Amino acid sequence: MIKTPPFPMLRIQLGEDDQQHRYRVLSESALSLVEGKTKSWETLTRTGSFWHPEYGRFQITHDVLRKLIENFDSGTYGQDVFIDVGHKPENGSAGEILKLRLDGNKLRALIEWSPLGIDAVRNKGFSYFSVDYTENFVDNENRNEHGPLLFGAGLVVRPHVKNLDRVVLAESDTGPLSIHERLARQLSQTDGNTTMWKELLKAMRKALAEKKLGENLQTQFVQLAEKMLEGIKDEAKAKLIISSVQSGAIQLSEEFEKAGKGGSFTIKLDEDFAGLSDPDSGGTGDNKDKPKTLSESDVKRILKEAADAETEKARQLQETRDNKKKVLTEAIEGAEGLDDSVKGSLKKELSELITPEMSDDQIKALAEREIKHANEQATARKLSEMGFPVNTPAGRVQVSNASASEATRLQSLQHEQLRGTSAYLNGEIRLAEDKKLPLFAKEVLKVFDAQFGDKITNAVRTLSEGGPTNMNHVDLPVGFQREVIREALSDLNVLQLVSTFVDPSATVATQIPYEERQTGGVRHDGIVFERGSIPKAGVRQRMHTAYINAVKLAIDVSNEVMHFSKSAGINWDAWARNLASASRLMREILCRRIANEMQRAADAYQAQAKADETVTLDGGVYKTDEFPIVREKRVFDLQGNQIGDAMNPIKVTDNGNGLTAYDGSDKQPAGTYYAIASYNLGYVVLVSEKGQAKSAAGTVKISYSYATNVKKVDSDVPADTKKEVHLNNLIQAIGSRKAILSGERFVQPNFLLMSPTLNDTCTNAEQFTFQARRDGSDTSNDGDLTRVKAIPAFGTNAPGIDLGDERILMGQRGVTSYTVAKPWMMSEPVEARDEHGNLTGAKESYGEEYNAIDTPPALYGRFTSVLFYSFSNR
Repeated sequence: MIKTPPFPMLRIQLGEDDQQHRYRVLSESALSLVEGKTKSWETLTRTGSFWHPEYGRFQITHDVLRKLIENFDSGTYGQDVFIDVGHKPENGSAGEILKLRLDGNKLRALIEWSPLGIDAVRNKGFSYFSVDYTENFVDNENRNEHGPLLFGAGLVVRPHVKNLDRVVLAESDTGPLSIHERLARQLSQTDGNTTMWKELLKAMRKALAEKKLGENLQTQFVQLAEKMLEGIKDEAKAKLIISSVQSGAIQLSEEFEKAGKGGSFTIKLDEDFAGLSDPDSGGTGDNKDKPKTLSESDVKRILKEAADAETEKARQLQETRDNKKKVLTEAIEGAEGLDDSVKGSLKKELSELITPEMSDDQIKALAEREIKHANEQATARKLSEMGFPVNTPAGRVQVSNASASEATRLQSLQHEQLRGTSAYLNGEIRLAEDKKLPLFAKEVLKVFDAQFGDKITNAVRTLSEGGPTNMNHVDLPVGFQREVIREALSDLNVLQLVSTFVDPSATVATQIPYEERQTGGVRHDGIVFERGSIPKAGVRQRMHTAYINAVKLAIDVSNEVMHFSKSAGINWDAWARNLASASRLMREILCRRIANEMQRAADAYQAQAKADETVTLDGGVYKTDEFPIVREKRVFDLQGNQIGDAMNPIKVTDNGNGLTAYDGSDKQPAGTYYAIASYNLGYVVLVSEKGQAKSAAGTVKISYSYATNVKKVDSDVPADTKKEVHLNNLIQAIGSRKAILSGERFVQPNFLLMSPTLNDTCTNAEQFTFQARRDGSDTSNDGDLTRVKAIPAFGTNAPGIDLGDERILMGQRGVTSYTVAKPWMMSEPVEARDEHGNLTGAKESYGEEYNAIDTPPALYGRFTSVLFYSFSNR
């Protein structure tokens, strides 16, 4: 039994036992799923040209739909394609798209519905689809372009693309289809080449009737136009054809009238269009010897003249329209305060509205109105990025700089007191001057100040005037949070090696811009002979998607820090100690993440895979045959869901059983885990859930990737060689890797990154002694390494970095990116308790920063490294 919607309708029994001879009958009413059935064919979208306030003018063509189907069938997306409710995939799947097909001008999908989707359609009124697709999908593995691809679709109430079929949950195609006559007529109005221009043909018939052409002649000329419209998709061309036929028909009629040849005529619609003839030319009477015909050349001439006239008219119309658009372009280009992208969007949007009939003043007025609107949007967007809540401005928007000045005042009051603390005198906090603060730190602080302007103002008032104590106040002082950011970023040297961005609008992910150099295919030094193909070279701007993660750190804060009543009442020594601790931890976490990401990127370049290598215990560790091991990369969203597959995965088995990596949380179930003791030397250990060494149950096998983008140098000093002389090999290895980067990869390295220990080791090389020192290799007055082979050297200042004391990382600055979406902020403190649950007179709080640290895979080759290790001890 076909289950119907809740309105009266004929119920038809269809047998389930004979699918081969089963028929579906469609009327004008909708069908719904048979009880227990979960599949149906539905319309996702259709062809057309549409305008969107965010994306501007876009077109969905048959070619786009066909490419969507092609990429779907070939599995280009790399995952199943689902629909959701209201474009909220986090609420679950409403169904899975199983198949796609092109049905006339519509994209149809076979959907396996979930209970969520069926409920949304039947009970909540979600009646249409809104598709989520891209015009050019670029995969995140090889960065190949694949053209239009369907990500999914959302059930909506108000779709952007109108005139879609409603979602009716009609059961899927199971056999031949009979269509009601009236429904067939309705369908025929939306398909076909000639019915597409039905209204234009109707207008043409009306115009011919007004010229007193008989119905028979009107029909013949309409048939002629239909024949000429076959295969025509462009509306402008269709209008030109119809206008030409209409003008030709009128001229032919006038020619016959002038010749005194009245009556009816027949149009011969052969391939060459022979002309017009009179069906009664062989009859009797006065017209017996006057055949009502025109020669073929006459007909062609008249039609050509009509077509030429229409073409000239169209040319003049286009010329007028171009002149009008020029007025618009000049008005927009002259606008101040708009960037080029906004100007380009305005020109594209408004040009669609320009008509030849508009005066220049009308066009300028339209441009001025839209320019004003664009400026208001730009102002609102800027305010939003700065953290201000923005509603649609009713009047003129004015941005006050009070928060910036108040922040400077707060900073001055705090620094005045902090400079007298032991933490400052001992060098635990820097309190750097603003002019020495990195630009990135200033940008992050600007966002923080904008978001907490009111609290900053109150803090200034409290510190400078000694405001009343508010014992109910539990917020961590805003000045403390601000100083943690400032102190951490002012002493983070590794930031000089990466691209830094502040993107307050980022939510789940952010886009990292980078440049990709194109040099392949340039033959014969760019010399091209006449009519030869010109090779492409240059720089392409690319975007890499990096996912935002939350970095969180819990801090125990004393009540002295919380007591923010007046200047004299604050224990500034305790304040400074907490500041030094929080900023140091934040700095170390960021330094470790950035350094490890750069080393992982360097090792991933041209890495080689090794599968199921059997390893034995040696000195408490399992040593891989090849090393260094490439750190595995897994990308996660904010909820901890993995995005895509792991890159350079590591797999360890014990007696055939796969082991999980030890995470150090002490919360993993009891069992055996693996940990990488040294990526540089290829050391793997087996541990318990508490991190304690554990024996294997059987044979241990490891699958991993090892780095080839590295130069290995033995640190063992031969018996007949001085240590200072032997260390020259390390300096020479740096030079050889520099030559590879610059000579083979066309990359000029501009940094070295290593531990302070390895930095000191390098300075002991013979060429750094005063007599033998070579140009381009220098030490500072304190003896620290500053340059090797004219490459600036940087030291790491955080524990637990993969570089260890064996690795020197080399490459180009700005390849890895660090993007801050939400600056470091502290949570509301709660009372701290000891392990017995007793209060400790302190508060517990945690800070968090939302950021993304990533390297576009296309740029991995801009890094390389040197491994300085003991061959005998390994």
